[in-house]
Amino acid sequence: MARIFPSDWRTLEKTGAAARELETLGLFAAGLPDRLTVFHGVHWTRIDHDRAVFGEIDFVIVSADARIVLIEQKSGFLTETAEGLFKIYAGGGKSVVVQIGRTLENLQKRLAPVLQGEPTSIEYLLYCPDYAIKQPGTAGVPVERIVDATRRDRLCATIELALPDAPARETLARRLRAFFTDELRLVPDASAMLGQAEQLVTRLGEGHRIRVLPDFLLVHSASFSGTIFQGRSLDSDAQV
Repeated sequence: MARIFPSDWRTLEKTGAAARELETLGLFAAGLPDRLTVFHGVHWTRIDHDRAVFGEIDFVIVSADARIVLIEQKSGFLTETAEGLFKIYAGGGKSVVVQIGRTLENLQKRLAPVLQGEPTSIEYLLYCPDYAIKQPGTAGVPVERIVDATRRDRLCATIELALPDAPARETLARRLRAFFTDELRLVPDASAMLGQAEQLVTRLGEGHRIRVLPDFLLVHSASFSGTIFQGRSLDSDAQV
């Protein structure tokens, strides 16, 4: 059985969109081998022109030989346009292809110091458990990288095809697992970011905690302890 982080995923509240992703974790737990490690809800923060920018990857899978597959899950209905697939939200539509491209670009930049020049591969899959792609050629995503509602029972098999068994590269795989475990630490809370909560304690992942107050965040983890004010760290050793 694949290792899954956060390890307490079975106890999380199964409501809304999160319920669909927890269903997917159940598929991974039952259908993927133990040479694979699954990370759910990986978030990152970076500064872009003095503004904090948050990003998220639904699932990251790391193999024992240090290869990576990213999975973007889009539950519910999708819209197929001449510009590719779009997911419609309350604030408007978002291009699935653009979202995947930004995720890949940001992750490659953040992984550079972890890889230390060692080669690896980063693949991605689009998982649409509720929607059958009608025109795969115009989706904007290669058809071999789409698992839609007609192939949802092939999700784990598709992942194993992308990550076939190979000799382990344990040192690099360990660094990658440590990196993604650390990236689970900061889970943005919308109400706290809008100043609607005086104090909030959010689970950060394995052994990490964050405390959000009206004007600042106190972050404590094995790799970092400091104060972040308006998205800028007051600790010169911190990296955001």
